[in-house]
Amino acid sequence: MVRITDKGIRFEMLIKRADTALENDYCIEASTIYYAIIEERFHSILDTLEVTYNKRNCKMYHGIQRMKNILSTGHYVENPQENSIDNLLDYRISTLMQQEYDINLLINLDIWRVKRNSITHNFAKENMDYNDVRDWAKEGKNLLRNLLSSTMRFNKKKKKMGI
Repeated sequence: MVRITDKGIRFEMLIKRADTALENDYCIEASTIYYAIIEERFHSILDTLEVTYNKRNCKMYHGIQRMKNILSTGHYVENPQENSIDNLLDYRISTLMQQEYDINLLINLDIWRVKRNSITHNFAKENMDYNDVRDWAKEGKNLLRNLLSSTMRFNKKKKKMGI
């Protein structure tokens, strides 16, 4: 697919760079790029939904938690302890999200995120089996592709439905 927006062109370049890094066994560089794109995808998804969320507090973890809440309840509450904002989604949107985003993908992204934190914060401190690092990087590539596919399907169907 040819991208025509600046963001799309940037993503294509970054994905190509990450894939090249992975092919050359620069697994941490590849995974850092995959992570950055995944995190940005969560920002973009929430922006598309036109919900209120704290953009300063939207790391990958928060994006995953927000998406899990949306998939399981059709809404999520931002800042539950203070100034809570209940983001109740249109039924058609929440149903479409449940169709296009698999909760298992979010669970696997969260597991991968935890591994990422461990690897990137500890690879200079301790010996690691590089085969594990390589497997983790390949998993990140696959998870990113799955998230991008889900997002493209969601956006395409949302547009077709006129919502």
